[in-house]
Amino acid sequence: MPKLPAFVDRKDDLDSWPLRFERFATTSGWPKESWCTPLSALLTGRALEAFCRLSETEATDYDRVKEVLQKRYNLTEDGYRQRFRTCSPEEGENPSMFIVRLKTYLERWMKLAEAPQTYEALRDLFVKEQFLDSSPADLSTYLRERRLADLEEVARSAELFLTAPRDS
Repeated sequence: MPKLPAFVDRKDDLDSWPLRFERFATTSGWPKESWCTPLSALLTGRALEAFCRLSETEATDYDRVKEVLQKRYNLTEDGYRQRFRTCSPEEGENPSMFIVRLKTYLERWMKLAEAPQTYEALRDLFVKEQFLDSSPADLSTYLRERRLADLEEVARSAELFLTAPRDS
């Protein structure tokens, strides 16, 4: 059986590395509840630091460990949005591979935004993004913190924010 390589901070991509680990663990017949121990032995750098900051209980819950690692590496709704908007082809990446990567970033962004994969949901996601990006910083932050999915809710909350009395 091949040996699973360690995750090397600033070299490996935490976006794809866990998938390799999960496939290896699954095909090796490891029960999911035992994945955290071998995973912890393969982490380095910021990933290891994030793992070490978990409680004993959290450190044995693979889904929680994965969630914490994703947040540490900005693999969040906003992180995937930024990746989708700013990525460019990597050296050695052919057009088909680049398109697959773009689709993956968009799908993960939509999933974390809890948007259904429909034309309307995609349209609303893009309109919301453009509205938030073109709004004043304080309003944008206020709305992003509320994670509003519906454009009507975004508009209503924005109007309430803008008409609320301000402390001087």
